[in-house]
Amino acid sequence: MDNLIVSSEPYSAAESELSNCESIILKSVSEAFSRIDCRVAIKRRSRSMKESIKESLRKLDTYSEFTIDRSGKTSAFYENRLGNPGALYTLDFRARCQSKCGSVHVVNFVICLSNREAIGSNILKLELAAQEIILNSQGEKLSDENILGVLITFTDHLLRAGVWDLVYATSTDYTWAYKNAYANLTKSRFLGLKLTCV
Repeated sequence: MDNLIVSSEPYSAAESELSNCESIILKSVSEAFSRIDCRVAIKRRSRSMKESIKESLRKLDTYSEFTIDRSGKTSAFYENRLGNPGALYTLDFRARCQSKCGSVHVVNFVICLSNREAIGSNILKLELAAQEIILNSQGEKLSDENILGVLITFTDHLLRAGVWDLVYATSTDYTWAYKNAYANLTKSRFLGLKLTCV
């Protein structure tokens, strides 16, 4: 086993449709993930995978094109207006462009290491985060085109290699659920980052 392999999965947005800022953010995050050693990441399943992802993001702090909040405590609610709402309404990290493009672009990320029952919650927390930013943005004219939600999913192969429980949702489960159940319920733009190993 080598490093993680990262590929994008179009949901309501494809990589080719992203703004330059969003492309830079997604490419930087993907490159950071592709430096993660798969053996280390799967050693203690979800705990080591999340630690590996957070560690890979630490190297993005000084990137001049965007800022990243990787605290793991980013509320889906605008400016944390409800205090600490708990895991159900918490994003894993958020990136925001430095507005060199003349606009604002926000990319919200959720790490989807949970059972299949959480698929809807993970999708809807990204939808909630996008709508909260749009509704509460003052002085900035933001729309769905300014916000991107990214579901970080894991292939069946990677989950089997790490001996995760079979109830964990795979990349395929997320794609199926989005296209068949949630696409008509959401108006935000979504894209998947699919992680696997050799």
